[in-house]
Amino acid sequence: MQIAVIADDLTGAADTGASFANHGLTTLVSLNPDNIVDADVVVVSSNSRELAANDAEECLRRISTQIRSLGAKRGWVYKKIDSTLRGNPDSELSALMDALDIHQALVAPAFPNQSRTTVGGKQLVDGVPLSETSFGNEVSTSELSTIFQQSARARESQLIDLDTIRQGHASVAASFDQRPGLFIADAETEDDLRTLARGAVSSGIKLLCGSAGLARAWQECTELRPKSPSPELQEEIRGPTLIVAGSRHHKTVEQVECCGKNGIPIVRLPESFAFAAEECDGIVSETSRQLSGHRTVVLTSQGMQSEAEPNRIAQVLGRIVKSTVETSRLGGLVITGGQTSLAVCEAVDAETFWLKGEVAPGLAWGRLLDGHSPGLLVATKAGGFGTPQTLLEASEFLSGVDA
Repeated sequence: MQIAVIADDLTGAADTGASFANHGLTTLVSLNPDNIVDADVVVVSSNSRELAANDAEECLRRISTQIRSLGAKRGWVYKKIDSTLRGNPDSELSALMDALDIHQALVAPAFPNQSRTTVGGKQLVDGVPLSETSFGNEVSTSELSTIFQQSARARESQLIDLDTIRQGHASVAASFDQRPGLFIADAETEDDLRTLARGAVSSGIKLLCGSAGLARAWQECTELRPKSPSPELQEEIRGPTLIVAGSRHHKTVEQVECCGKNGIPIVRLPESFAFAAEECDGIVSETSRQLSGHRTVVLTSQGMQSEAEPNRIAQVLGRIVKSTVETSRLGGLVITGGQTSLAVCEAVDAETFWLKGEVAPGLAWGRLLDGHSPGLLVATKAGGFGTPQTLLEASEFLSGVDA
């Protein structure tokens, strides 16, 4: 292992790991945090975003024990956090630093390609303070120093502002100055992230914490070369693509509508869906029927009542996909939403996802290595990412991947 990436959900794990896979490093995502697979880049989905802080910390401690055995102290560690700071970013970073006995960390959650920036220590979405956006329902403050109070409590905390960053990577490196601490960084552009990454690499910082944006910039600075062999697959499956849209974020809604406008059939869970077995059977039959006559089909929960519990929806979508895989020869899955992505992979008993690269920033693709459909092509993305054409483009990309 040269790099360990720990993310709190599957889409975050995939979009972060994909930046390394793009450059030829063997990159494997372990969906089960108790069964981590070695590679050039070891990516672990802790599945801890919805956990209470104490449970998330314990999960990170268990993962830390495993990645230590793979050489985490010799390589780099990347703590992937959501660019809108959902979940337990502070508790998980603090637990990771303590468990690995690491005393410095660069924190830069900006993802400019997705309009998430950091200015004056405040996280912004489309230029608006995070707490004043729709994400404010889950995150009550935009101030990173407040969000990362626990991690900073036992360590010195310092802001690396835009003025420092734009003086160059040497100025950033001087900010670290070998002192223990938590270094929270501004970033408005991809160039800002590249400067931060270069400063961290040149100063010897081994733990970085951020979104996929910082990971991509960091990868450009590490100049690592592949050492681990690529996995071997006996079969690479061909067939139609099923888009599974579990997220009801407005961007995913637009993407599903775009698919419909381009002639792709849409199978919706009905508004009054009661999660009964016979209802699932009916959806499976309709999905399989549509797949028999079309190259791509969308399965979505967007017709359901808004009060339906997201995790329960994800689980039922997973069961429907499992039954569909058993009755139809799928060639690929495009999945949007972290809970949905995990539920679908668990439903088909997959524990390892071999990342091959990105369709676009934030949209990772690869193949499942185990479970009911080893070799199945999969693309994943978070619900709030992308343009109206993203799901359509992902399905077309998977259809064009050579067998």
